[in-house]
Order: sequence, then C-alpha cells, then structure tokens
Amino acid sequence: MVSLVARLLNRSKNDFVLFAKQTCPYCIQAKKTLDNSEYSWESHDMQKKRELQIGILQMTGHRSVPAIFDMRGDNPRFIGGSDDLTALFKKEQKEVHKETRKGFFDFFFKKKWNQSLTHNKGS
Repeated sequence: MVSLVARLLNRSKNDFVLFAKQTCPYCIQAKKTLDNSEYSWESHDMQKKRELQIGILQMTGHRSVPAIFDMRGDNPRFIGGSDDLTALFKKEQKEVHKETRKGFFDFFFKKKWNQSLTHNKGS
C-alpha cells in the first residue's frame, strides 16, 4: 500500500501532491491555497481508494486529510495538512520579502554612505 503512494509521488511532475477527500473542508481549503499559488499540483481522492489512506498512514503516521507532499526538491517531502501548507507558504513569503527588503534598503544605505564619503573628501 505504501508502494501505491510512492508510485504516485514518483510519477508526479507537479510541485505539490495532495491526498484528499472531496467533502473535507480542510482539503477544499488546501486546494484553494494551491489554486492561488504559482505552483502546479495534483490531487488523489482517498475516498475512492482506501488503500491510499492506509499507505499515507504507514508512510507518515498522518491520520487526517489532506496529506500534502512538496515535490519541489529532489525527493518528496511530507508537509502535513492544510494549516501546514499555509504555514509553509507564509514562511517562504517572509524569506522572499526579507531578501527583497534587504536589497531595497541596501541601495539607499550604500548611496548615502558613498555620498558622505565623497562629501568628506572635499573638506
């Protein structure tokens, strides 16, 4: 059963793989989060294939849905559920924002620093 989950993960060409149930509100929220992102994703319905839920449990110990895997690295990485996906995206957004902000302020500080050096040379 783990092999079915592993096969689906290894075969995926998407950024994220979601194992979900159609009526689960957390699954619906995770799908909306992924829809609003720039990433590709696919979903497998665990209501239709009960062996997926058993395989996920054996592989990760995760008992609830959705079960989300990040496929962007070399190997699939289990993220968790909908809240974990949201937390991952917020963390990544903060890291990008931190890098952008640093570069933005560095420009002004370097410019101001260079102007003060130039000004002091002439004194």
